[in-house]
Amino acid sequence: MSRQLPNRTGTEPEGSSTSLGRSDVTGIASPRTGLRGVLVRHRRALAVGVVATALAATLTWVLQPVRVTSDSMTPTLTPGDQVLLLKQPWAGAVGRGDVVVLDGSRWSETAAAAAADGVVGLSPDRVDAAVRTVRGTSLVKRVVGIGGDTVELDDGALVVNGTRVDEPFVDLESVDGVWFGPVTVPRDAVFVLGDARATSVDSRDLGAAGLDAVEGRVLGR
Repeated sequence: MSRQLPNRTGTEPEGSSTSLGRSDVTGIASPRTGLRGVLVRHRRALAVGVVATALAATLTWVLQPVRVTSDSMTPTLTPGDQVLLLKQPWAGAVGRGDVVVLDGSRWSETAAAAAADGVVGLSPDRVDAAVRTVRGTSLVKRVVGIGGDTVELDDGALVVNGTRVDEPFVDLESVDGVWFGPVTVPRDAVFVLGDARATSVDSRDLGAAGLDAVEGRVLGR
């Protein structure tokens, strides 16, 4: 009579079965574990959404897309162009050569007051016509002078503090024979011109714009 020896390798004889405990089964999550994973994923999605919303709100306060509607800055900017405005106070101090957006209503108020006070170089009739043009609008112009600068046009060419400024974007033939100034830019103000020098309504008509009229600086121009 033969006797079956125990399996020394620890394996079961062929055809036998072994019941598995919960710890032996992999890849199967308990209901509690699955719910915890879903909650974690939802929390992460919520956090990402909150951050994205906060970032979008912050960018709205700092940056603003602006569509150009006037030809006063051609050829640099033409009607229909879309530019990005870095708003104040994040834009900081503006300098010569910067392209800025101005609040036409604020600028027109100071211009009208200056003309009424008899500021040299501002004709009340010319100011009145310019005010009607810019009031209630935003204007894109180039800063050519800051507080304390002396600005003039000498036969169409821009001269700042006695030095002629090279402006390859300006069609000098269109302003041949044009003379203006010299004028001194008041403190806390900027003198602005359009690149389309022959047709632009700018500081030659309204005087220097106060810094409080500067809405921001156009990026990349």
